[in-house]
Amino acid sequence: METYTALEQTARKKSYTKPAFAIGIFAAVYGLAKMDWPLILMGACVLYVLLYKKTVVVDEEGIKTTYNAVFFKKNSFTPFTEIQAVLAEGGNDPEMTIGFIKNGMASNSLFTRSDGENVVRLAKEGNPNIVVRTTRPRRKGLFS
Repeated sequence: METYTALEQTARKKSYTKPAFAIGIFAAVYGLAKMDWPLILMGACVLYVLLYKKTVVVDEEGIKTTYNAVFFKKNSFTPFTEIQAVLAEGGNDPEMTIGFIKNGMASNSLFTRSDGENVVRLAKEGNPNIVVRTTRPRRKGLFS
């Protein structure tokens, strides 16, 4: 059984996770020291968002999405028969963004180029009526 897992983070841009953790902890601790409730809440929200994880796994049956937050875990499954279109980002980048469109709503996931091409193939095999569109890659800079 073929399975492909989406990437959690792109290698295209720099990660700011560690500095954001430091800011969240600093805001919460400083807020506690000064008894500033909005600052405590802001620090807690920053830490919560950083701990939140979304995992997307695509196999022959469809798309399995797991939202793993601190206080809850939610699983959802979408078979390929419910997907109306797949938007695949073209270009030569080593990573590929794929959007699965269901009921007019797009759910984007990031895959390596080889995994992305296999995901599009699996979607086409799972639903022969699915529309596959290749889009232009996003521009990297302001003037490029």
